Amino acid sequence: MTAFLQQTPHLHFSLALIELQTYRLPNENEILVAPVVVARTQEVVRAVVRIDRTAGLHTSVQVSVSSEDLPGLRSQRSSLSREDFLQRFRENPRNDSFSVGHIEGLLQLCDENPDLEIRWNVRSFAILARVGTPVTGLPSLLSVGDTGVVRFHDFSFRKNLHKRGISLPQAESIHRQYLAGLTRLFSEAVKEKVLYFDDGPHLSELGVNYHVLESLIVETVRTGKEALLASVEWAAGSSVTPARPSPALDSH
Repeated sequence: MTAFLQQTPHLHFSLALIELQTYRLPNENEILVAPVVVARTQEVVRAVVRIDRTAGLHTSVQVSVSSEDLPGLRSQRSSLSREDFLQRFRENPRNDSFSVGHIEGLLQLCDENPDLEIRWNVRSFAILARVGTPVTGLPSLLSVGDTGVVRFHDFSFRKNLHKRGISLPQAESIHRQYLAGLTRLFSEAVKEKVLYFDDGPHLSELGVNYHVLESLIVETVRTGKEALLASVEWAAGSSVTPARPSPALDSH
């Protein structure tokens, strides 16, 4: 397949990895199949070659390469390692000993809880909820910058919960309760988009309420997984058995 794709680039192939989630229904041993796109190919521009030829047979060749389009360079600056982040966090004058303790507690929570995942970014990391089976589009519970500023992606959280298979009313209810909990801890500014995490609610505002945040995160993920299970069971229980085709009529 690789050789064929290399020989026919003009066909503009696009590949995707599809996962088929199967659920056994209670009626007549039927199976509900839910296809989900787990990963897909992405086009990357390596270089643009421009050849200009004038009437005097003078040929000009220009090659331009954008470093942002090169996956190797992009991956080097797109995320931090855990050690680099912690070093930057400790060196930032805004982060006191309480803030350092809070950040270490959040990282330990993600290490010990299989329902949580960390995504490292340029100057921050995000705590993701492992709800559902696909690995892409996980709901982001909280983002923390190396300045100690925290942010909640208000719109995408509700949208990604619904995309994972949770019914829209349940997704909105989970979102509403979680946002209310974050607002009590950090104020409503926690859902505002902050450029480079330079301004906004800070981890130090937790004070002695760190364990309240930890409990809020764990409880929200648990509620999300229960809501997903309930949505699947509801879909299975409300399925309709396809009507059997009528027997063909004999023609005379």
